[in-house]
Amino acid sequence: MIINYLKIAFRNLLRQKAFSFTNILGLSIGLACALFIVMWILDEFSYDRFFKNYDTIYSIKVTRTFDNTKNTDGAVAYPLTNAIAEKIPQVKYAVESTYPSSHVLAFNENKIKKTGYQVSANFFKLFTFPFLQGNAATAVTDPNSVVLTAATAQALFGNHSPLGKLVTLDNQQTYKVTGVIADIPHNSTLQFDFVIPYSFSPEDYQHVANDWVNAFNLGYIEVLPGTNIAALEKQINQLYKQNNPNDDAKTSYLLQPMSEWRLYSDFKDGKNVGGMIDYVHLFSIIAVVILLIACINFMNLSTAQAEKRAKEVGVRKTLGSDRASLVFQFFMESFLMVCIAFVIALLLVYLLLPSFNLMVDKQIKLPFANAKFWLYAVLMIVFTAIVAGIYPAVYLSSFNAATVLKGTFKASNKLLAPRKLLVIGQFAASFVLIVATIIVYQQIQHARHRDLGYNPNDLIIVSSSPELDNNYEVLKQQLLNTGVVDAVTRTTSPMTEIWNYSPAPDWPGRPQNNNFIVSAMAVGSDFAKTTGARMIAGRDFKEGSIADSTGIIYNKAAMDKMNLPDPIGKQVKFFGKTFTIIGVMDNIVMASPYKQVDPMIMLFYDNKRPGFVDIRLKNGVQPQNAIPKIAAIYKTLNPAYPFEYKFADDEFNKKFATEELIGKLTNIFASISIFICCIGLAGLVSFSIQKRFKEIAIRKILGASVWQIIELIAADFLKLVAIAIVIAIPITWWLMNGWLNNYTYHVTIQPMVFALVAIVMLLITLIIVGLNARNAATTNPATVIKSE
Repeated sequence: MIINYLKIAFRNLLRQKAFSFTNILGLSIGLACALFIVMWILDEFSYDRFFKNYDTIYSIKVTRTFDNTKNTDGAVAYPLTNAIAEKIPQVKYAVESTYPSSHVLAFNENKIKKTGYQVSANFFKLFTFPFLQGNAATAVTDPNSVVLTAATAQALFGNHSPLGKLVTLDNQQTYKVTGVIADIPHNSTLQFDFVIPYSFSPEDYQHVANDWVNAFNLGYIEVLPGTNIAALEKQINQLYKQNNPNDDAKTSYLLQPMSEWRLYSDFKDGKNVGGMIDYVHLFSIIAVVILLIACINFMNLSTAQAEKRAKEVGVRKTLGSDRASLVFQFFMESFLMVCIAFVIALLLVYLLLPSFNLMVDKQIKLPFANAKFWLYAVLMIVFTAIVAGIYPAVYLSSFNAATVLKGTFKASNKLLAPRKLLVIGQFAASFVLIVATIIVYQQIQHARHRDLGYNPNDLIIVSSSPELDNNYEVLKQQLLNTGVVDAVTRTTSPMTEIWNYSPAPDWPGRPQNNNFIVSAMAVGSDFAKTTGARMIAGRDFKEGSIADSTGIIYNKAAMDKMNLPDPIGKQVKFFGKTFTIIGVMDNIVMASPYKQVDPMIMLFYDNKRPGFVDIRLKNGVQPQNAIPKIAAIYKTLNPAYPFEYKFADDEFNKKFATEELIGKLTNIFASISIFICCIGLAGLVSFSIQKRFKEIAIRKILGASVWQIIELIAADFLKLVAIAIVIAIPITWWLMNGWLNNYTYHVTIQPMVFALVAIVMLLITLIIVGLNARNAATTNPATVIKSE
């Protein structure tokens, strides 16, 4: 029976080629979009799931309160994890690591710059990265050991075994290779090329092991199954308070499960408020909307050709078919069409997947071996087939056989109302997506062109080293002598990142409740000249000035917080030392371009830890001409390190990566949705014209012009699109205003955006209707009504 139904369904598809092509095209495009989104979502949810103890690993997060503002991050005090491991039995392992940092690894003449962590001894017991060589339990127990990824080992040693060989780090310390792990998969939150253990001198260890105030490490724990996490958080907070009873920051610790690391990274007021999961939800909705738009096309086109199928229904009922069997027959046609469309969609995904991966910066593959993927695929097919096919099947099977066979059947006007509602829904959804795309683009451009407080163009950032710091004056002079460099300075962090936060320095007359956090960076002489930063008061650091070693520069945001009149020359206390305010600088955007600039202090650069050299090119100098000259000097003064550089403007533009990706994807899906709408609209217009062919012919005989006929046919469809626009405008404003409120620095939604998109949609509708109606309007009326 089912095979017979499928044969009939297939014959009907072949008999109605235009109808079948239109529907399959819309469905296949909609299903392809949904498949792309499903694969992207599955990839997002796959993060870190390869760890054996995925369900029992937690990261330690810290909320600190300053100036009645709660800030949450992952920086914990060094002694915390050791204390947790010793004092709390529910914790199986407690480990810590530094933040990732770049270093030069060298073996003989091979020198490569890679990113790595310093970690505690149980790191590979908690994080079960697969070892290709070596023992995970003992790999980082020796302070002079190093574990490499397979790619890093290949780069250094080729095809030779790296175990036991010595690697030099930053041309200073030698480490023995004790392990090689498989390359870190792209869906790991932790990304690194090598790992070394913490290594302290006895004096330094005594200091850091008892320092519960400063926090520069990341902490992770693995708990025993069944552990009460809320109770464990209380124990950790009690442990911290016992060791730091005079906590000014009102520190509170919380645990975040590994399942939330990727998707729930945003915190506000000490509570998790989402993160990437918001975009997962967004694109899940977009996938459903695009599928619904394709389904609506199917429903509209199927019901629009009701009169063509009426006699078939009448004959079948006369020959004994009941309504249930007819519903099943029409549903089988829908199901067959959806299956064909799904196969085409899979082919489209296969062909376009490399381009999609390039756009979203992922390594997604068609997961044919993933049962979850096929579950989603089956659900997608069933959902689409039911939504697209159920209404036409029920409607077509409802025809009265006697009325149809007498030739008196006419499609009910009641059918027009749901069809109109469906068209309105289609265009309303497309309108929302198109306007959302434009607003995302405007927001990115708004932030990208804000006043940064410095000039990132033609500013080169190069990592420093102990050798370069010791020869900095020579380096600076040689760079200036090249004729292509205008100014040189150095900083402890890149110009596009903030690495250190601290309680604000104390100043005379400070109100008791004026307690806030400042970002901190050490800078060299000529900082303002090199970066293009603006001094509001006082001066920049000077070369060779001994007094500047105790000088401090504030930014405008910090001065606004302090409300300190005439700050130049005033003294402040910072970590037990006295500093003199020598300057006030305008705010510099170094962190998020969407947020207000944090209060900031700048100290004078010393040589205790290498930072970055910032090089300003002269106006008019082409970077491709300047780089070889700069590289030659670096290779002479710093031969142990490969010369690697970045441009500040390129690094700043990377801050827009997520929003740009969302904008691109939304733009593509919005374009596809409007394309599917247009396919359906063209089909509906065509069926409408076929039904009114004789009316059009009579109107032409009575003197109607081509434009009047186009206007007549277009009026109904333009009204539907106009209603869709009116409905979509408040929905779009509400959704996008909520999204923009996530950013402190954001664009204001302009009414002109809605107006322009509305005009474009109405024009597209007019063009589609006009092209179809013109053929009918220019047809000789005699050929149409000669049978009358």
